[in-house]
Amino acid sequence: MRCSHSIYILGSGNYLPALYRMLGAHLESGRAVVYAAEADLPTKTSTRIKQSGIIKDVKSYIESGALTIADIRSVYSHKATNLDGKAMLGRWLDLVEQVRRKNRFDRVIIISGGTTAFSDSSRLESLLAYEDGICRTVAVSMRKRLLQQIICCYPAASIARMTPKYLFSIINSHQCTMGGDWSYKEWRPGDAIALIGRGLDRALGAGSATLIFQTLKLIYKIDRDQIISRPQLLEDTLRKVVGEKAADVALKSISDETKKMIQSGGTTTTTTTAVTG
Repeated sequence: MRCSHSIYILGSGNYLPALYRMLGAHLESGRAVVYAAEADLPTKTSTRIKQSGIIKDVKSYIESGALTIADIRSVYSHKATNLDGKAMLGRWLDLVEQVRRKNRFDRVIIISGGTTAFSDSSRLESLLAYEDGICRTVAVSMRKRLLQQIICCYPAASIARMTPKYLFSIINSHQCTMGGDWSYKEWRPGDAIALIGRGLDRALGAGSATLIFQTLKLIYKIDRDQIISRPQLLEDTLRKVVGEKAADVALKSISDETKKMIQSGGTTTTTTTAVTG
């Protein structure tokens, strides 16, 4: 199984060495990479990568076209794209086409940051629409053999602020979650139910999840498929069932369980390196 659209959580400390090792592994395997995970000028990012000593001969990779260090602000900024999903997707596709034309690379990998541009809570809906668009674009590009993988890097702080409705919506738009060792797990929407269950039981006591799921189904006619496809239902209805304070505690617990799962790359199945074919 190959992941074409993955979510990766940046550590709270110095996460750049981990990113550079991931970048280096792709380059050493002969893949072309568009790297746009740092909010800095490409020249400064290039210098930082060279000074890390993790990737040998960075200059040669850049000159051959294997490595393109993009200015993240050319994609994620009000001035460049007004944070419009369609415009941002267009910028990515333009970059991929430039790389492919330069040295006839079959497929290109994008390692992208920039989600802090959506840090304002009023823009989270735009972020969801953008990620959903990326998901559809990757599927088409894979069929046309244009793009191999997009890795979306999210700062831990931005994920920490998300409630389950946004967290699950973001994950649902990705195919895989990636751990700190680049292990990954294919995300199945049904996994959300297990995470919700663990979070509820941890916050409200063992057996709480079963009772709450039963209540949602019998009283509110909300089944598990609806919870998965419409995460907002969980938040709204949980407040009615257990009250505001208990719901806040439970929702935080669910978010914590979900974040741990993403950062581990998924611990419910055997993991495999994300650097594939």
